Amino acid sequence: MRAVIDTNILIDVLNAVPEALEELDRYDAVGISVVTWIEVLVGCRTDDEVQAARLVLSQLDVVRVPEAIAAGQFGCVKIAISNCRTRSCWLRQWSGGANS
Repeated sequence: MRAVIDTNILIDVLNAVPEALEELDRYDAVGISVVTWIEVLVGCRTDDEVQAARLVLSQLDVVRVPEAIAAGQFGCVKIAISNCRTRSCWLRQWSGGANS
């Protein structure tokens, strides 16, 4: 069985959340969108986190996203970045205002 997972699930995998790891074990192949790939790397705070994320990302299939969806995502990221002067502000806005 194959699955395409979202950023939230992948972040839980990177944080070794047992339920997320168990969910991934259910599938023969797991994919992510290029949008998820970007969001995960943008959220890394240190070089070690980037290295760990890249290791996990390299094991996943990257699924092509239709251009209209990618363009919409780009617009959201551009607005979020332009409205914030700090990375923490951007992360709060991107996560829907949740405390990070």
